[in-house]
Amino acid sequence: MDELRRAGVAVLCLNRALGQSPEDDLLLQVQGLIAAYARAKRIERHRRGTRHAARAGVVHVLSGAPYGYRAVAKYAGGGPARYAGVPDEARGVRQVFAWVGRERQTIGAVWRRLTRAGAVTRPGKTVWDRSRVGGR
Repeated sequence: MDELRRAGVAVLCLNRALGQSPEDDLLLQVQGLIAAYARAKRIERHRRGTRHAARAGVVHVLSGAPYGYRAVAKYAGGGPARYAGVPDEARGVRQVFAWVGRERQTIGAVWRRLTRAGAVTRPGKTVWDRSRVGGR
């Protein structure tokens, strides 16, 4: 609250006045602690659920398939949604792994090598975007 006030932001609470007494300050601090605790618990549950799904091999519906794979929908694949390998892209992934893991190349060097070699991106371009090479 003090930081907001220093920045010129007026904070207005609708259910009670703030800063009128030490009890008001205490209530505000307790509410802040509870909100921080609730946020930490939500993050923890999300991470736990994501880890569980990954260990179970569940494909997240809203995420795209990583380079080297394609998403197979549960209806198209006759079972649970999954990733299937794309052989041409998989060769590129192995090459990038060799450059980074064995030759200790930087992401920038890999990006330049892919572009110079004319390697094709998933959308069919031959110029690679640096953020996609080192991306998630």
